[in-house]
Amino acid sequence: APKAVTVSALENNGVVEIWKMILEYKSHAESGEYFEENRRLQKKQWLEESLENYFQELMNGDSIRAKKEKIMKEVLGDAMLPSDAARKLWDSVIKKD
Repeated sequence: APKAVTVSALENNGVVEIWKMILEYKSHAESGEYFEENRRLQKKQWLEESLENYFQELMNGDSIRAKKEKIMKEVLGDAMLPSDAARKLWDSVIKKD
């Protein structure tokens, strides 16, 4: 069950108790596989976020932005379907035309 403690560093109340709770939680988390599994999930999430950030930077770069604007005009002018435009842009990114 979750625990709650009132703490005041200014009045020096509950500091020792909260530190004890933190150490108990750390000990509990590190025992068994909870801590390791949680760390693995965090690493996976960090990788996904890093890849997403890198992709956003790539797609907003000058060379891609120009291609994207050109393709956008084709889509807005009904010369190309959005799905085809996305594939064309993606292919150009992969091939680094």
